[in-house]
Amino acid sequence: MAVTAEAPFQEAPWVNISQEQYAHSLSTIRRLGRMAVEGEMDFGEAEMITELAFADFNTAIAEMLKTDPEFRQFLDVNNRRTHSVIDGMVRAADGTPMVEVLFNGVGSSEQAARLDPTLKAQVLRDACDVDVAMRVDRLLPGQTLWALSMDPKDELAEHSEAYKKLGYKEGLAYIQTYSKVDENTLVASSYSVDMSDEASWRPLLAQHGMDIPEEASLNSWLHFGVETTATAEEAHQFAQQLRTDYYAQVGDTEQRYSVNEYVEHNQEAVRKLFEAYYVPLASAVHTGRNNETIEQLAATILTKNISDLNAGVKQQLIRVANGSSFKDDAGRVMDSVIRYAVVEQLRKGLTAMRQDHISHGFGRAGDYMPPPNYAFNPMNMHNIMADNIQAGVAAGRSYGGCPGNIELNARAQEDSNSLNPNSQDAYGGKGSNSEAGTVECEYSGTFCYCCPYNRDGTPAAEPVVITARRGVDGIARCLRSGCGATLDSKGHATKGKIYAKAMLMKTQSGI
Repeated sequence: MAVTAEAPFQEAPWVNISQEQYAHSLSTIRRLGRMAVEGEMDFGEAEMITELAFADFNTAIAEMLKTDPEFRQFLDVNNRRTHSVIDGMVRAADGTPMVEVLFNGVGSSEQAARLDPTLKAQVLRDACDVDVAMRVDRLLPGQTLWALSMDPKDELAEHSEAYKKLGYKEGLAYIQTYSKVDENTLVASSYSVDMSDEASWRPLLAQHGMDIPEEASLNSWLHFGVETTATAEEAHQFAQQLRTDYYAQVGDTEQRYSVNEYVEHNQEAVRKLFEAYYVPLASAVHTGRNNETIEQLAATILTKNISDLNAGVKQQLIRVANGSSFKDDAGRVMDSVIRYAVVEQLRKGLTAMRQDHISHGFGRAGDYMPPPNYAFNPMNMHNIMADNIQAGVAAGRSYGGCPGNIELNARAQEDSNSLNPNSQDAYGGKGSNSEAGTVECEYSGTFCYCCPYNRDGTPAAEPVVITARRGVDGIARCLRSGCGATLDSKGHATKGKIYAKAMLMKTQSGI
């Protein structure tokens, strides 16, 4: 898997691509919508799709809460997922081998890096995920592989916007563990570690047999994972102790709590909101048709006249509140809106936790609950969600932890949540969704061969912004009328008809 910085579409020097759709798949929610609308599947399959969507929703909320600056110093993320092992290969929730899922992810990121060379570090990180998956498949029962996913510090410094959109936070690393329980079962877990620093990690990792070469890129640290004899429970204890030892190493002696435990103790409220909004949202995404629930939620949010609401988000809300059709862009915005509102509801309990923590310490994270407002009718529900969004946006809050965010706050500089999970999570966060990297994505910018030219082949006064769509076949196609340029996942390109016209005109004029 070559790490390349080439951009085969590019001939002009003004490449400026927007990657808002990279790693923001609607595949899980689309499948949920198909189930809700068509209902042509047995109970077991329907339950699997519902729980898969809920697991993604639940995990994303925990990771978003973890990145809230107000709580980040005393909350950690512990994610745990059990995988089936069939024919010696660890499988995603729908049965696809994880190695295959991650190979698809590398193909997707390689293509994205050709279109935007600033993303080449993500190719290396995705390739390391494949390496881990192949090693995990070779584990014997009773063995564990553990590794550390560092934050991409150089890339966050040099290309902040691009890497924050992919869900990375400066100083936030993840310990990953993979434990082979028996011939049929593997447990994959990940543990967030704040204030992550290369110089502090190296001696601690070396004590446990992980020697990382000085010249190794932070993006390649997963490659140096260590295999050991340990059960899943022993691996869990080891990861937690390693995190505790790291905090002691950097002088952080504050007691920390599990944000996952807090979300778990609020499962009734979280699930009610999921059921109230995600089935209608999934149905709208699947059918392309709006419905009353999503339309009313958008309309209620607009009645709050939120002054700092992102203009693009507001525009989509207006369309959803007044239109019968429902496009994927609307689905991504409403997905972000719903998650943001749920996080704002849950953080009310975390505020009480923080106040107690500052004054005299506190007990378990689960002892703090948001106000019990969940016995409500639809309009009351919409108002609570809208009020939550208004409060969060007014306070300038932005949540990280997952890639592909649609930012709600016009003042915020960081991007955050998405339908896709955290790429520093076990298996690069792709364990629940085998379609990651194989769904349709769109890229907008001035990177196609046709961009320097008008449709008739004459030079354009300024570069023409186009949209390219990568289909499930892995081929990106320029959507500009009259062009037709393509780029496949291996970097092979056709230059299209507009470019051909321009070259013909140059030849005829003797240039």
